[in-house]
Amino acid sequence: MVMELKESIWMMVELTQTLCMDIHTCLITLENNYALMETGLREEDDFELNYDRQEDRETVNSIMNAAFKNHKAKLHKHFKKFGSKDEALQHRPADTSVENWIACCELFSQPSYQERSRINTNNRAKLKVHHTGGSRPFVWHRKKLQGPRLEHQQLQIYIEKMVEIQSQSTIESGAPKDVDIFTQVLGTKSG
Repeated sequence: MVMELKESIWMMVELTQTLCMDIHTCLITLENNYALMETGLREEDDFELNYDRQEDRETVNSIMNAAFKNHKAKLHKHFKKFGSKDEALQHRPADTSVENWIACCELFSQPSYQERSRINTNNRAKLKVHHTGGSRPFVWHRKKLQGPRLEHQQLQIYIEKMVEIQSQSTIESGAPKDVDIFTQVLGTKSG
């Protein structure tokens, strides 16, 4: 009797877990489809940039800012190869104009810039994990990876409670149905 109850409870738990995973997968699919649909509705079918539109200006500015930041980082890396500002001025990169290289060397040799660069380098060295998840926090990614799964220990506790309720029932009162025990331990969910 107890073994049958245990088996039926495990079957219910497995079915519930499977159902939760299916619902989770469907929700992710719906979320992705909604994002694609929303993007598709917002996009026009032309490839011309309209600088009167705020969205186009922001996109161009974002791309140009990233390109400039990467270029400046490359120039700073080249600058750091040399021992002094004068030596760096003599070894201009081929893709940089003389005026721009002089301005960059002036910037890179300023004490305030060097101090900020040193502080940022130290801070990056202290990172245990480099964040590659975009603007979403670590907690969001952890929760997304975990999904709606119950831990084995938690499942074992639920099963023990269900077996205890089954063994406490008497012959006179009648044995409760498996569904009633399941509902009593896990509770009901509206909807």
